[in-house]
Amino acid sequence: MRELKETGEVTEAQGLDELAVLMDGVAASYGLLSRLYLKEPDDETVAALRRMRFPAHTGNEFLDRGYRQIVGYLSRTGAAAVEELRADYSRTFIGGGIDSRSAARLQATTLRRAALPARRHLTQLVKLSARRRAARRATMGAA
Repeated sequence: MRELKETGEVTEAQGLDELAVLMDGVAASYGLLSRLYLKEPDDETVAALRRMRFPAHTGNEFLDRGYRQIVGYLSRTGAAAVEELRADYSRTFIGGGIDSRSAARLQATTLRRAALPARRHLTQLVKLSARRRAARRATMGAA
């Protein structure tokens, strides 16, 4: 994870920079997931999904198959994708065949549960960002 400087020494700031880039990707993934849990997909969300690049070979066949299914679905569905995904969202999070009061209660519970891991993750990102800034300041001060 750490890179070598021209002199051959590894710096903590470089390792933190790489970690921060990795965590930015993780944060973007969690952001997308939270968006998918919180609200029905719209044109913008589907467009963002279509712009995403998924790895072809992760070393995990189950994961690779899932990525291929996502890419295949998005490539063969046109404008109908938004309506299909909205229907899936409604069946999954709002419920089919239950009264609106129960559906609203179910959706509120789901939203609260989905928000907890995201809050913990954001707290970790804030701490990492503070450490990264402190390491940069220390590196700049030492120079």
